[in-house]
Amino acid sequence: MAYTAEQFLTIIKPFVIADMNRTGILASLTAAQAIIESNKGNSGLAQKANNLFGIKADKRWKGAFVTMSTKENYSGKLVTVDAAFRAYNSWEESVNDHSNFLLTNKRYANLIDVTDYKQACFLIKQDGYATSATYTQTLTSTIEKYKLYLWDKEALGGMVPELFRAGQVCTLKKNMYVRNEPNGINLTFDQLTEDGKAHATIDMNGAILQSGTRVTVQAVQSFESGAIWVKIPSGWICGRGASGTVYIS
Repeated sequence: MAYTAEQFLTIIKPFVIADMNRTGILASLTAAQAIIESNKGNSGLAQKANNLFGIKADKRWKGAFVTMSTKENYSGKLVTVDAAFRAYNSWEESVNDHSNFLLTNKRYANLIDVTDYKQACFLIKQDGYATSATYTQTLTSTIEKYKLYLWDKEALGGMVPELFRAGQVCTLKKNMYVRNEPNGINLTFDQLTEDGKAHATIDMNGAILQSGTRVTVQAVQSFESGAIWVKIPSGWICGRGASGTVYIS
């Protein structure tokens, strides 16, 4: 069965969005590379080894591999060579390893948390990912043809920045009410932990943790609006508002 672009994108969409949430590598870039490098999942490498990105198996690779012929551009000339390529159990595994490959190679460090797909397409070519002289333009046109930039917006809506992740110790940037749940009821002073009480005041609306108070993130809940609520020992506080304003550092 030959995949159409639409069928291929439907399959990989949840993989690349989840991957962007995990790594900060743009979903649009990952998806465009997958389309181009695998011919929409129809290449021999994609079919035989679930390798969507043409990542080779060098001496650092300890997993399975296959040897296949490929064309490389040397000084403007296409040359056919045999090369070892990484093999995976699934396309999802290939997507995950693609970003791991970028994250563990210092030359691609400039791609992390880039939010402009045009910049990302330029950088990955500049960093030496592909030899094609038109690679940047091909990536950009693919993203625009299939509106993959919308995937970036979708992923960004669900991303939880490192600052808000469980175990992080953060500092309040303003006085904040403590709630019983995200966007819930303000807690009273007596409902706070003993440590919370030591850093709180109270008014007619409830207990207020003071600006400058250091808190430990226990859990996080994000919303489609972009708001992020953070669970701390005493209750819940708003870490980022729907407007994008961040209240902890």
